[in-house]
Amino acid sequence: MQLGFFLYQDVKLARAAAKIAELTGKKYQCVNCHVFNNSATPNYGPNLTHLASREYFAGGMYGVNRSNLVRWVKNAPSMIPMQSKECRLPPPATCVGMPSFVEPVKVNGKQLPIMTDEDANTIVSYLLGEK
Repeated sequence: MQLGFFLYQDVKLARAAAKIAELTGKKYQCVNCHVFNNSATPNYGPNLTHLASREYFAGGMYGVNRSNLVRWVKNAPSMIPMQSKECRLPPPATCVGMPSFVEPVKVNGKQLPIMTDEDANTIVSYLLGEK
């Protein structure tokens, strides 16, 4: 009986990890700028390893909580002005700051994904587990 429970939990965790990898890697490409699991790895954007152990983010402007993080993940430029209009475009685009995932962007005629509330909450749940 207990073995079945543990196998169920392992499958559940594997599915959650696969979903996070799909969202942060392929769909929204967060890993192009951020690191999530190794504070020693160099990166372009802020290192998000241990984010949940912090009190504030965005240069101390916002407290680390679900509401603030969901707003930030979806549309950071609406919270702090930054030059991020080209952040979702391929090189040689210049990028400063976090992009908006709520504004339509086309690359080579293809619409990039708009972030849903469900996806934002999934990413934030993962981030809030990064202690």
